[in-house]
Amino acid sequence: MKGKTRLPLLITAIPKSGSSFFAECVLCQYLMLAGMQNGCREYPRWWDFGNGGSDWDLRPEIADIHNYESRSVFKSHFAATGKNLAILDLFPNMKYVILLRDPKDQLAAEYCSTLYGPISMRYNPIFPIDADYILNSGIDAGIEYLIDNYLIHSLLWMSDWMLKRDPARSAVVTYEEFTTDSVTCLQKANMLFFDTALNPEHTQWIYSHVEPQLARKRPIEHYPRGWTGKIGIWESYFSKENSRRFDKKLSDFFGIYPCGELQSLYGD
Repeated sequence: MKGKTRLPLLITAIPKSGSSFFAECVLCQYLMLAGMQNGCREYPRWWDFGNGGSDWDLRPEIADIHNYESRSVFKSHFAATGKNLAILDLFPNMKYVILLRDPKDQLAAEYCSTLYGPISMRYNPIFPIDADYILNSGIDAGIEYLIDNYLIHSLLWMSDWMLKRDPARSAVVTYEEFTTDSVTCLQKANMLFFDTALNPEHTQWIYSHVEPQLARKRPIEHYPRGWTGKIGIWESYFSKENSRRFDKKLSDFFGIYPCGELQSLYGD
């Protein structure tokens, strides 16, 4: 395989950005190009979920070959902190994809995930959401809570990666791009990780194997105002006051923490 590396392939994502599906596609590409039959997509969680959640930060042992042999792709939500960037610098050949999503849609999806998702998912890697408040409030109040308490952490997560990433070792993929032009996004990841082009046979194999495995058929009542994977779903979940409040918070954020790349994507 051209450009083959024994280091794990890293994907870090803002939650609710289609990262599980994307990571599974990358794994399929890896298996095909490496001529392997087995592999897995893993989360680099250093201990199981508990009351304190899970540790999403990188550790030097991420590159331990004994772990890597059975774990081809690591998908996580680690932030662009000094610690994580320093660990990435320990392995200059390690490459990573950053997944982003429109913060309005992402927030609406986070609301439903907190409201109806498994207990283990209620510890959010970006911010410790008060799940009890969400569970005992109406939709408008729950969305307002996330705007006031969660949004800034989501924006910081995305902005920090856009500002601090190494362009030579990373690529940025948005949820909107991936859901509307998945082939181009997979091509971008393929060139970064494997230095080779994706051909139609790869695409057909990937989708025939990944889509059925990753189908999530949650009951419709888990989405009180519609499935949150839809682009623009925030319009169904935000009240007029929610929308006004969100826009003000977003404008204030970019006023004190400018990030041109993120603003060009989601600043309007």
